[in-house]
Amino acid sequence: MKIKLLLVLFLTPLVSYSQKAAESPQCNISSSENYIVRTTLINESQLDDPKFINQLKERLISQISSFVSSELTISSSKKLNKKSKLETLTNIEAVTSGILNDPNIDYCDGIAIISINKREYKAKQYDYFKTKLTLASNGLEHLLEIGYIDDKKFLKEKIEYYSYEIAQLSAMLPLIQMQSNEEKVFTKLINNYTVLENKKSEIRLMRKKKWNDRIENFQDVCRQSVNKLLNTFAGCSYNLYCRWLLNFYYILFLSCCHSCHMLYCN
Repeated sequence: MKIKLLLVLFLTPLVSYSQKAAESPQCNISSSENYIVRTTLINESQLDDPKFINQLKERLISQISSFVSSELTISSSKKLNKKSKLETLTNIEAVTSGILNDPNIDYCDGIAIISINKREYKAKQYDYFKTKLTLASNGLEHLLEIGYIDDKKFLKEKIEYYSYEIAQLSAMLPLIQMQSNEEKVFTKLINNYTVLENKKSEIRLMRKKKWNDRIENFQDVCRQSVNKLLNTFAGCSYNLYCRWLLNFYYILFLSCCHSCHMLYCN
């Protein structure tokens, strides 16, 4: 009985300590296996502030983006100018922001630690790519099924939107390994985007044709009016002067039409 009591008294602190250790946060996080940001807190209640948590996330996003973009450009740094590097970093930041929804947040001795495992991040990155690719491809395909799009503003917005989506997907290509079916979807997305861009030219050509038709119809009306006036003044002593005056205004009118045509269609 005494032996049992001694064992209980001896083992109880060990069990209590092991439970506390299991529940304690991960203070010694490996930077080789995780993306980590540490910051000193004034008090633990700061972790309940959404604004503070967002600031931590932004710092982690910035760290991941810088690390990933440096990996992408280190082998081709001579080929990329400052603008290309900035665009790459911007696209990676947007992608990272979309992936980093639920990072790990720990509190250790007055220090807040926000982190995500690199393998976990890479897996989420691939899932994010597949989802984004599927949504962009399906959305653009449905848009093209509409056929002719006459709204120039709407078309411009869609071209800018899918250009942005493709830029982000393209930035992720060196970071993932696409399967053959995903390569087909990506190629189809690029081809459909080219078709979408060509629709802008279609609108320009259609408007140009409509304008040309209006000009030609108006010119025909003017010719008929001039001929009628010339016939009216056929017996007038100022016939030559009338002809010259009417022809002058007619040529002036055609010049104005041509200028309006160039301004509107180009």
